[in-house]
Amino acid sequence: MNMQINGPSGVIAQTGNFYESGGWYSAVWNFDYNVTLGYYCATSFTYTSRQGACETVS
Repeated sequence: MNMQINGPSGVIAQTGNFYESGGWYSAVWNFDYNVTLGYYCATSFTYTSRQGACETVS
């Protein structure tokens, strides 16, 4: 599995690949600065699927 956050300027954070054996996983992106306004997506990838959620920061 691989998890990443994308924003207006491209990939912001990426976990790299790690073993996923089922269950529930979460990733928290903490930042201490103002982010660029725009569209952001968090996505998880496996060999067989892709799942994500997106939000507009305005």
